[in-house]
Amino acid sequence: MKHVIYFIIILLQLPSINSLAQGWECNDCPRRSLGLFDCDVQVPQPSWGDPLTLGDWLEFNFVAAGIHSELMDKDPSRDCLSFYDGQFVLEAETNPEFDSASYKISYNWQNLPGPGSLSYVDYIIYAELIQSGSDFFITVYLEAGKTRELAGTNTVQYNLSLNGGDNGKLAVQPLIPLMEKIREFEKEKRNELTNVAIDASLEVKPQKVYLHTNESTQINLILKDCDDFKLPNREIHLTSTAGALSSYSVNTNQDGEAQVTYTAGGSPAWVEIYAEHLYYYPHGLGVIDASDAKFISVQKSPVDVWDFKVTADVRFIKYADTTWSISAANSPTITHYRSFYESYSGNLTLAGLITNECSGNGNEFCYTGNDLPIIWFVYGNAGEFSKEKSTEYFNGVLKTLGETITYCNALAAGSKIRTDYYNMQTDNAGLYLEYSDGLKYFEVNGYGNGQANYHSKEWMFGDYWEPFQGTYSRSASVAVSWDESMPGGSLTYQDSAYILSYSNTETIYEPDPYYGMKQTTVSKNLNGIIKPFYRTITDVDANHFTPVAIPKYFELTCYPNPFNPSTIISWGLPASGLVTLKIFNSLGEEIKTLVNEYQETGYHSTLFVVNSSLPSGVYFYQIKAGNFISTKKMILLK
Repeated sequence: MKHVIYFIIILLQLPSINSLAQGWECNDCPRRSLGLFDCDVQVPQPSWGDPLTLGDWLEFNFVAAGIHSELMDKDPSRDCLSFYDGQFVLEAETNPEFDSASYKISYNWQNLPGPGSLSYVDYIIYAELIQSGSDFFITVYLEAGKTRELAGTNTVQYNLSLNGGDNGKLAVQPLIPLMEKIREFEKEKRNELTNVAIDASLEVKPQKVYLHTNESTQINLILKDCDDFKLPNREIHLTSTAGALSSYSVNTNQDGEAQVTYTAGGSPAWVEIYAEHLYYYPHGLGVIDASDAKFISVQKSPVDVWDFKVTADVRFIKYADTTWSISAANSPTITHYRSFYESYSGNLTLAGLITNECSGNGNEFCYTGNDLPIIWFVYGNAGEFSKEKSTEYFNGVLKTLGETITYCNALAAGSKIRTDYYNMQTDNAGLYLEYSDGLKYFEVNGYGNGQANYHSKEWMFGDYWEPFQGTYSRSASVAVSWDESMPGGSLTYQDSAYILSYSNTETIYEPDPYYGMKQTTVSKNLNGIIKPFYRTITDVDANHFTPVAIPKYFELTCYPNPFNPSTIISWGLPASGLVTLKIFNSLGEEIKTLVNEYQETGYHSTLFVVNSSLPSGVYFYQIKAGNFISTKKMILLK
């Protein structure tokens, strides 16, 4: 049998999704930004004759350097942290036109955070040194940037036989690895508050996904964090595209679950049940959105309808750094410096229902975009940061009379520095997939459009920077494609469903006439499943808290009977084995094969929906399971 699937998905409208919801995983390396501040030396400068010497006191000011060195060079979790100098952080907090690419740190002995919220970074770390009698003590503080809550601390006695830097290293050691302390704090905050999570996920599980008009079913909601922690007492908001919900706002119980009742309307319809939970990150930033949607058929034929959900994640870093120098005796060194850096990340979730445009039998399937999807939703976001430098300058040392050293720095006119940044929501998406005897291929794309911000400075004649800033239109995309010739992916047909999977990281080197060699690292991941909608109906009973019963005998029945246009066929298996379920007309001619697969012991069911060309009359449904065969009569009344 040849299996062919074509998808061309046109335009999707976003639900209300916050574009910040990306990159906050509960794995070993959840990215966090950290502002590094100095040590608040509260010991007054000594006077002549004091036991504490001026040299000892000056060493106190190098405690912060030791703390920073230990975190940036020795902490095993350092690759999970983005470090920012405290002075840099304070400038960014107070200056709306702050240009991070051209900012230069000035010399400052005590660069301290002061009181109040700091929203530029997730966390900050600083220290204080105090005197108690003849002893001195260092306390290191790890705090959330926005809320300034204490996430970790440690106090040690200052050792006057060691320099300030070494004392700082000893003081921060108990807080290393820092990410472990941060994760402990975040989980504690998440467990205490009902509006905080690390990376929450929400699942919508209808008890029945095929309803008659005016029929009701229970909608189960499951809310948990990325470490599978159940999130209790959380508010979930719901919407439905048709029919009515018993409540449009509900709180989860202690198991992170909630239930509402959905009642179908009086007309046949395809219905989307959408749910969302808004929360903050533990360090105070947000608001973030956990959401999900499921689909319900209200007296709509699910036979040629396919249910799919695909998630994709793309990240890349591209950079180049080219420096070369020319030196001559008794002359300054002429240095040229050009650099380029760009980071990008994007994610996409795409789900929906589509119809089969093929008229073939069995598992043949195609969708060419001639008909719009029945119903679907998409969410995701894409963000990028890029930085370019092109500076040419003299940088050397000249000696004058008396051996006084003078430094000479002069930028060449036309040197430029620029940064660009954008972050936007995905507002449309596309998916194409083919599965056949000769070809396996899929491509998933998400797109967004918005405004990007840029800051640029150019060194002018007269030794000054000319600043420029503005916005421009920018489109963003999340794209993952795969075919059989590419490693790291697969497209398989199993148990009436198509499974999509792709995971690959690749580093590419390319020469550039201006920057030298550019290095690009690209990471792509995708997971998805596409299955007939009736498979969703078949699976639903066993997944909704129904105890598994073992039948003593083979059973076969259908309800309703007579029927129009559909009936549910149910059977019980006292033993596992290959099961086939077929429909025949009164002449003994096969009409349709509903099931042909291996099934476990227990109760099973499937939905049989007739097409419009099938006339009224007597039909037969027959099951074969091992040596057991049973045939029963059903009546179609139109």
